[in-house]
Amino acid sequence: MSEQINCSFCGNIVEKGLANCTNCGAFFEEPKLSNVIFQEFGWFFALYLITKGWFGLIWFLINAKAINNITLTSKDKLKLNGLIAILFLEVTLYLVMCGSFSPWHITACSIAILYFLYVSLTYRTLRIIQKYTKNKYGTDIEVNPYYVVLFNIFYLIHFIDTYS
Repeated sequence: MSEQINCSFCGNIVEKGLANCTNCGAFFEEPKLSNVIFQEFGWFFALYLITKGWFGLIWFLINAKAINNITLTSKDKLKLNGLIAILFLEVTLYLVMCGSFSPWHITACSIAILYFLYVSLTYRTLRIIQKYTKNKYGTDIEVNPYYVVLFNIFYLIHFIDTYS
């Protein structure tokens, strides 16, 4: 038989180790995304400016393992890792094209593809966080798709920064 405690908010008897009360829904611990590096928006934005935007790619590469750890299905892992691999490949192609004086329309196409990949990767990461939160804390959180399109990775970092 598992140990039971009283909820400090409503007094209901609950099993020890639960994330929140089954009666009132109060959380016993602050929700958090563990192992995600550069969660603070200010630091991320500063590094993003210093690296002229390349820190977005670096952030996804650094945090791929942490995001994979909270992924609940292998299908989501495959989608996330596939998008990261495609993004890395596209960045490599973009850098090669910039160095070889490609026509402007090819470079513009590459930038559009990069933007689409960032939006897709941001949305996929937010969906993984949504599913993780629903599973671990029993709470639905909303993601604004318009913000994903307009602000993509900045919205993701703000979302993670204010997660708790």
